[in-house]
Amino acid sequence: MRREAELWIKDSDYDFVTAEILIENHRYNYAVFLARQSVEKLLKAAHLIVLRKHIPGEHNLVELGKFCFTEIPVEIAEDFVYLNPHYTMARYVDASLGAPSDLYDEISAKEAMERAERVREWIKKNL
Repeated sequence: MRREAELWIKDSDYDFVTAEILIENHRYNYAVFLARQSVEKLLKAAHLIVLRKHIPGEHNLVELGKFCFTEIPVEIAEDFVYLNPHYTMARYVDASLGAPSDLYDEISAKEAMERAERVREWIKKNL
């Protein structure tokens, strides 16, 4: 495996663990963002491993997933769609139409974590 891909995977794992810490500290919007980012980083590692091409500047999980995998289970595709908008909504007032910190709670953060974990396991299994 290319060293660059290993670094993307390591950073993905780091983001996921950090998201867990943020939930414990009631920083839910950033936990959701990092859960989502952990998936994006794994997809970028998959791009290097599966396609053996440079990583695109794309941030859309749905598109990144389609680039790398020809068959994506419905549940995983739904998780991509669920996690996708949190790239901006979890961080920007104009995207969330209010303070992102007011938009998220423990329940929504844990749901994002569960979905991210399911996707991450599926990606790792298919690398």
